[in-house]
Amino acid sequence: TSPNRDDSTVLEDWAKDAMAESLSDPFLEEGDMAEEILDELEEKNSDVEPTDAIDPIVDINVEEAFETAKQFKSGYEENLENYLVLFEITKELLKSKSFDDFFENLMYSIIGQVGPEIMIIFSSRDGNFSQMKIVAHEGIDIEPDYVIKKGDTLYSLLESEQNVVFAKDLLEKDLKPRERVLLENPLTEILIPIRVMDQFSGFIVAGKMISGEEYTEKDFEFLQILVEVSGNFLSKLFDSENLSHEVSELNKIINSTSSITDFTNRVYTCKTLDELYDVISENFMNDFKVSSFTFMTLDIKTSDYKVFGSNFLLPDTSGKFKLNKDSKIITMISQVSDVYRL
Repeated sequence: TSPNRDDSTVLEDWAKDAMAESLSDPFLEEGDMAEEILDELEEKNSDVEPTDAIDPIVDINVEEAFETAKQFKSGYEENLENYLVLFEITKELLKSKSFDDFFENLMYSIIGQVGPEIMIIFSSRDGNFSQMKIVAHEGIDIEPDYVIKKGDTLYSLLESEQNVVFAKDLLEKDLKPRERVLLENPLTEILIPIRVMDQFSGFIVAGKMISGEEYTEKDFEFLQILVEVSGNFLSKLFDSENLSHEVSELNKIINSTSSITDFTNRVYTCKTLDELYDVISENFMNDFKVSSFTFMTLDIKTSDYKVFGSNFLLPDTSGKFKLNKDSKIITMISQVSDVYRL
C-alpha cells in the first residue's frame, strides 16, 4: 500500500479483495461469505488506533510549583537547623556536673535560641516535686523563696497540662493571690511544664520575645522537644545523684567499720591507763574530729569520778572537778550506754 493512503482506504481495498476471493470459492454459501467478511473487517478495525487521538495536555502552573518547592526546601532546612541546635544543646546539658549547672544551661539555651526577655525555672534539686522552688532565673527580680506547692491551683493546672500555656489563659482560673503575682507580671507570657517520664517535675516561665514578635508554632514545638529532652536528662541526673549518695554513704559505713576494728585492736593491746588514754584521744581527734574532751574515771577510795585527762583543762584546775557516783548525772548515764547531750 501507498504510505499516503489512510487506514480506512486500506480496509476498503482489503474488503473488496476478500469479496472477490470468496466469490470464486465454490464451497462457500453467499450468507456465510458475507458474515465471514464482516467479522474479519470488525477484527481489523479493532486493531487500528484512531489517527485523531491526541494525548491530553496537563495544565501546570510553573511559578506556583516552583514556589511550593522553594517553601518545602526552606521548611526542610529550618527543621534540620532546629534539630542540629537541639543536638548541640543536648551536648551542653550532658556536660552538667550538678543541678545548678543543668538548670543554668537549660535556661541560657532557651534564651539564646528562642529569645524571651525573662525566664524562671521552677523545679527541685532533691527530687521532692511537691514543692516547686526557683532553681534558675534571668531578667526578672523575684523572691528567692517563692514556692508553688502541690495543692495550689497553678500546680494542679500545670500538672495536668502537656503543652505550652499562655499566662493570660490561666488568669481566668480560680488562683490564689500569691499565684496571680507571677502570672499578672507584665513580663510573663508563657509557661512550659517539665516532665520526668509521667512525673510533673517543674515548669518554665518565659517572657515576651526580645524581638517584639509573637511566639510561633515552631517556637512551641522547639520548646516542647527541648523540655522533653531535658526532662529525660534530669531523671538520669537524679539517678546519678542518688547513686553517688548511696556510694558515699556506703563508703562512710566501710570507713567507720574499718576505724572501729582498728580502734578495737589497738585498745586490746593497751596495758596501762595512759596507753588507753592516748589511743582514745587520738581516735576522738582524728576519726570524730572532736576539738575538746575530758576523761573521768572512778576513784574507788572516794567513790568520786575524777578527771583523768583533758585536752583543755589545765592540770592545776582539773583536780577541782569531781562527780559523786550517786549523782543524778552518773545515775542517768550509767544505766544505758549511749551518747547524751548536756
